[in-house]
Amino acid sequence: MDQISQSRAMVQCFDFLWGQGIEVDIVTDLSGLEGIAELAGKNYVTPITSPAHNDLTNGDTLWLRATKAGTPVMLGAARFFDLSGETVQGFWPRQMRRAYGDTGFHSVDATLAKVLGERIVYFGDLFSSGAASKRARNVRAFTAIGHLASFQRWRPESTYAFVRDRDIMRGADRRYGFTDASPVPFQWDAPPHPRTDKEWCVYLPREKLSSVINRVTQTISEA
Repeated sequence: MDQISQSRAMVQCFDFLWGQGIEVDIVTDLSGLEGIAELAGKNYVTPITSPAHNDLTNGDTLWLRATKAGTPVMLGAARFFDLSGETVQGFWPRQMRRAYGDTGFHSVDATLAKVLGERIVYFGDLFSSGAASKRARNVRAFTAIGHLASFQRWRPESTYAFVRDRDIMRGADRRYGFTDASPVPFQWDAPPHPRTDKEWCVYLPREKLSSVINRVTQTISEA
């Protein structure tokens, strides 16, 4: 999917949401994220994407906000990592220890180290509330914008997220635009709140971006 096609698809997603009374923008003042999340009804921000735990910049982090009548109704963060010869097997344990302390994070799935690649984008704090969450097309269009913006800005090999088992059973991975999944990506000795030991790692490889975005734009055009 070339950049022109990506841009057209992104505009289509923006226009669809605009037609629902929802405006999407990029949060450039990262210091205010906790307040935005609270206003949306989300009671925490993941340490990996929180400015309170990291020196985030607008060059490596992208926070998207969707508002309706002035109130945030959907949120999502993307954070880029260039592992430069390393794999997630070595990177994730250090990252989780720094984010959550010594909670016994271990046993990263070796397959993920191969399929995710070295240039990766983490999706975190995906959240929707109110009427926005009741329409799957809204969530699909919003997260499609996140994928497209990430692939345009950083050209990663894949985007990925962690999704609870109960949300997988409700189809959250497909709503969020992820095509592949690992049911046991890692293990915790003592999962810290709000993490659990029943999380999946879901991901979208670069070569599948076109198919996913084409399906999303087809779906919203039929709404």
